Amino acid sequence: MVTIVAKLFRTLRVDAIVEPTRLFANAAEDASNQRPDIFLRNPRGLGRQIIIDVAVTGVDGQSRTSDEAVDRPLQARYDQKMAKYGHVAEQNNLRFIPAIFSHTGQIHDDFKALVREQIRHKLIDVEGEPKRSKIRGVMKWWTRCISMAIAKTASRNVAFKVARMRDAIMKDQDEFITREVNFDDGALVANDRANLDDLACNADLYIANQEDFTQGAISQS
Repeated sequence: MVTIVAKLFRTLRVDAIVEPTRLFANAAEDASNQRPDIFLRNPRGLGRQIIIDVAVTGVDGQSRTSDEAVDRPLQARYDQKMAKYGHVAEQNNLRFIPAIFSHTGQIHDDFKALVREQIRHKLIDVEGEPKRSKIRGVMKWWTRCISMAIAKTASRNVAFKVARMRDAIMKDQDEFITREVNFDDGALVANDRANLDDLACNADLYIANQEDFTQGAISQS
């Protein structure tokens, strides 16, 4: 996502530097994991240079208190980013804008305002005061590009998790099927019946164990 956002700013002829180093006056701030994702060296307009940190968040987290509070998870992530970078940005005379997106393609209002501002200034340089419809058209293209990047990333993550779950299930199945059995025919039938009875009685336990494994795989990914 960071690369996509930087490339989009470059289409406006803005110099977008990814993971800048030695940005802050106090070198210890760079070393303390306070390095933003993007530095806009020459943003359009007369404002300060801009630092951006990118985050993609879900819309069903604990911060969403009701079905109507659809923007609350984005705002919660925004507040976290502001707490991390807001003060240090002001100390270094920089403007900080968190770029917060949801997995469903929502974009936080502050970042949309920044993009709209940069698009407007670019169009002013090209053709004078632009029509609102033209700004909306470029903004719509940005939104489409961001949504496609989010969807592509999400599909890769889902495919990886599904593969992990499938491998775990197949491993358990192979262990169940390939157990070494050294019985005669009568004993084999009895053993199969015992295995089926065991499976019926302990199905919930097997499923719970599989869910625990799956959740562990997802949390590590």
